[in-house]
Amino acid sequence: MDESITVAVVNVVGAMGAGKTTMMSRIESRPREFVQTLADVPGFSFLHNWPSTAKIFVVREEPNNWVDGNNRSLLDLVYDEKTRKQHSYELQKTVLTDRLRSIHNQIFVLLPKMPTHVLLVTDGSIHTDHSVFARSSFESGNMTDDEWKKYDSVYETIAHQWTKDLSNMIRRSHNREVDVFQAGTLYLQTPIGELQNRVQTRGRPCEKNLPIEYIENISNRHQYLLQSATYPAQPVVQIVDTPLDESVPFVVVNKD
Repeated sequence: MDESITVAVVNVVGAMGAGKTTMMSRIESRPREFVQTLADVPGFSFLHNWPSTAKIFVVREEPNNWVDGNNRSLLDLVYDEKTRKQHSYELQKTVLTDRLRSIHNQIFVLLPKMPTHVLLVTDGSIHTDHSVFARSSFESGNMTDDEWKKYDSVYETIAHQWTKDLSNMIRRSHNREVDVFQAGTLYLQTPIGELQNRVQTRGRPCEKNLPIEYIENISNRHQYLLQSATYPAQPVVQIVDTPLDESVPFVVVNKD
């Protein structure tokens, strides 16, 4: 059997407009600085012991994959009040499964040349998918009780098994010993007014009519979830008022 592999998964989460896309670009362009900064944060000190050959890769969200059977954007359909209830469950289920598929695909693409240590940084998290976006949809009346129960059941199964299942899949298919684990979460916090301004200025058509109440609701749900001691992907590192500037150093981390 070839040399074993360690894959640490870090989720980057936050409300729409918090700067996740910019953060992912900064990580891609300056990976060593990112790792050095993160290694000094409590809970991530294990990175100091990783070899210099360790690699960092990002897994971005792929909204273009979130389509219905007629190839229509599910985000557009859900942001449209006329079709919201009809497609909310389908969107949430699609996002959940597509996120895991993207992680699997990235790892399997890397396997033939994968180093022994990999830091995999994901844009978003199955946990915020479930407890922020999907739960908000359900509690707003856009998913039925049966739809929520089905979604919640799938999430609970995935949340408790996905790292173990992925590790076992790699062992069987590539005859390599591997340990995939959730290493923690980077929580991007930005004031509500700034979130609204960024959503408006980035000009995504499906977001042009998002009410500030919805943005505030999603932001508050993130804060409530990520301050909980039971959040599955600990530790949670707060990055306050994420600048939309890829040249800004990684020094805005709240280490408390």
